[in-house]
Amino acid sequence: MPDNVVVEGSTPSPRPPGRPRSPEAERAILDATLELLASEGFDRLTVEGVAASAGVGKATIYRRWPSKLALVLAAVGELSAHPLPELTTGRTRDDLVNLLRHIIEALTGTIAGRILPGLVAESARSPELLGVLHDFWLSRRGLMLEVLRQGSAQGDLPEDVDHELIADLLYGPVHYRFLISAAPVGPPLAEQLVDAVMAPWDLALRASGSPSPRSVGKASRVRQTKPLGPAKKPASPAVGPSRSR
Repeated sequence: MPDNVVVEGSTPSPRPPGRPRSPEAERAILDATLELLASEGFDRLTVEGVAASAGVGKATIYRRWPSKLALVLAAVGELSAHPLPELTTGRTRDDLVNLLRHIIEALTGTIAGRILPGLVAESARSPELLGVLHDFWLSRRGLMLEVLRQGSAQGDLPEDVDHELIADLLYGPVHYRFLISAAPVGPPLAEQLVDAVMAPWDLALRASGSPSPRSVGKASRVRQTKPLGPAKKPASPAVGPSRSR
C-alpha cells in the first residue's frame, strides 16, 4: 500500500498551526538577545531590535515567547547550561582552584560577564529574572559544596566545618571585585583565594610540601616575643651632689 494513502476510518495526524519551528532561527534569536543585552542593556532591548539582529520577523519571536521578559529569561537561562568543569583530581585544593578559575573565566571571557552586571541590577525589579540568575550561580555553588564535603570526607577538612561559609569566602571576593570594586579578576586570584581561605587546614602548603602554617605561625609568635635588639641595662637614677649645710 502506498505511504500516501489514508486507510478508511483512520485519523491523519493533525498538523500543528503555523510554520514548523526552525532550530536555526531559535538559536539566532537567543544569540541576538544575549548580544543586545550586553550592548544595550535590558531597558533598551526591544523585540524589534532582536528580530532585526536575528534576521527574523517579530511574529517569529512572539510565536515562541509572548513578551520581552519571556525572551530574556529564555536567553539568560542558556547561561546556566554552560558546562561545568569536570573535577577528577580528588585533591580538594586543586578542585577548588579549578572551580574558581571556571567562574573567573565565565565572568571575564564569555558573554555572561558582559551581561551579568546589568541583569543583577534589573533582578531587583524582576523576581523571575532573579530566579534565573540563581540557577546560574547555584549550579556552580552546588559543585563547590560537593568538593568541600568530599574534602571533609577524605580528611582534608574537619567534618563539622561550615561548608556554606567557606563557599561564601571563596566566591565572595570574585563577585565583589567583578561587580563593585573593579579590582583585577584573573586566573591567579583563584589560587590566592584558596590558599588564603584554606590556610588553617594546611591545604595550601600541604600540596607543595612546605611547613605547616600552624608551625610557621607558632614560630613567628615566638620570635615576636623576643627583644628586637640587645637588652639595655636600666639607667641608674641620677644622684645629684649633696648640699652641705
